[in-house]
Amino acid sequence: MKKFILILTIISLVSLPCVTVKAQNEFSPVSSTGIPYSIIIGDITLNNGMLPTSTAIGVFDDTLCVGQCLYSGSINQQLIAWEGDVSQNLSGFIAGQDMSFKVKLFVNGDYYILDAVPSYTQGNGTFGYGNYSVVNLAVTTTLVGLSELNIKTSLSGYPNPFSSNIKFDLGNKFDNVRIVDLNGKVIYNERISNSAHQFLWSGKNNKGGNVQSGLYFIIFSSDIDLKISKVIYQNSLGNHIN
Repeated sequence: MKKFILILTIISLVSLPCVTVKAQNEFSPVSSTGIPYSIIIGDITLNNGMLPTSTAIGVFDDTLCVGQCLYSGSINQQLIAWEGDVSQNLSGFIAGQDMSFKVKLFVNGDYYILDAVPSYTQGNGTFGYGNYSVVNLAVTTTLVGLSELNIKTSLSGYPNPFSSNIKFDLGNKFDNVRIVDLNGKVIYNERISNSAHQFLWSGKNNKGGNVQSGLYFIIFSSDIDLKISKVIYQNSLGNHIN
């Protein structure tokens, strides 16, 4: 159950493209200088597993953060780094300097900044090389709690997307299910019998109302296991209750 609580705490569940907005879980990058350099993040992992969505990814020239994006869970995300402009007294990276990367995770009320080790499939690891760079990032940690974020497996439901019911075959392994929306709000939770073979969700919240169409995370947990499923609900009724 501790693993379940940890995952629920850190997941913000944002599936939108990489954007820069001011929030507590982000870095403080330089402002736009009008001289962008594009970095494509081909993949990023945490302890060889998935990185929580909405985690901030920052690129640095020495100690200066020159760009960031929020991880959306997709491959080939774009991160824009900003080159400095001395004539305008604008801070940014210096062409030819080495790039370094960090991620910022929020766990149990605390923030952790961890190094991300790059491997380049395009570029030589310096700012301004070519038209753009493509990099894969690997984050590893032995910190208690953070090391448990390695979730390699998920539980598939069908059909997905769905408009009536989605069904999961459980295999007598779980005793709790929670459904979380993209804002991190738990819209449905239920204790389930560990002898239950299946779980059905019809797109309703705990109040009995249909939720709005969109992406949801269904989290199945027990004291010894945890699995997460991304599902897409298509509300054919066109109404919902928050």
